[in-house]
Amino acid sequence: NQLSDAYANLTEGERTKLNELGIKRRVLLLPAEDCMRVIEDVITKYRSRLSAIFFNDDNFGLSPKRNHRLCELARESIIFKGSNVVTFCLMRADNIARDKQLCSMMHDDLRMEMLLMGAESFDDDVLVGMDKKVHGGAQTNKEAIITGLGAGMYVNATLILLHPAVDTFRKIINTITGCKELTQKAISMQAGERLKFNPYRFVDPYAGARITEEKAKRKGWKIDHALYRVRPQRAVEYIGDRSIAIEAGLRNAVKNEYQWPANEMLPEHVNALVVFWSLCAAMEELLELYPSSLSG
Repeated sequence: NQLSDAYANLTEGERTKLNELGIKRRVLLLPAEDCMRVIEDVITKYRSRLSAIFFNDDNFGLSPKRNHRLCELARESIIFKGSNVVTFCLMRADNIARDKQLCSMMHDDLRMEMLLMGAESFDDDVLVGMDKKVHGGAQTNKEAIITGLGAGMYVNATLILLHPAVDTFRKIINTITGCKELTQKAISMQAGERLKFNPYRFVDPYAGARITEEKAKRKGWKIDHALYRVRPQRAVEYIGDRSIAIEAGLRNAVKNEYQWPANEMLPEHVNALVVFWSLCAAMEELLELYPSSLSG
């Protein structure tokens, strides 16, 4: 709170000077000891109703030293060990890939069952266009997913097919191919268990990185102001629009075929297939209308 107050009291000139020097607001991390105390208090108070705890950091891996200590405290905590509570978190791909030991400790000591990461793409050019700043690019994304799976965690990776940085269909294929490779790897690692790799919403036609309206205007991108989701251009935009129109009817057809209740959501993996089929159908339509648009 003191740090926030100090920053709030700076003049505009002082803030500008700090920004020019590359000095921005620092992140204040709750010390590992205090964090474990909060976890123990929550378990004690809500034991009968509590099944999981989510670390709501944008990047849980910001301080490996703190997280190693947190895992040690969890291993020593009688209250935590005596509960059935599991945990899950958000973490950057490069943080995951650089510390395989920490991932194993997170799973074994903190009972970290799920790892959420924003991979966004398996194409290096697209990652640069999105300003992802992932050290090692697409290969690091793949290594992070394999590391999480190897530690025994369920890896939920968000991936974006359609974005202004995606200006060729080859870049879409690179991400789909990466998903296929990782799915095969996950199957080979799990020996018949439930598949733990989930390329979440990787075929959502309108999925996009959250960006500022200023950047969208500067780049000339269309944007859905309600959700801050980027809408791509030309042929790719046509596919996005048509696939959404096709998707609703196809989803109803799938529900009818398998007698799924009309008012209930389809399972996530089935819904992903529906969206993927819709994209394929839209691409086929575009090819019929403009044969040269998909050349190469």
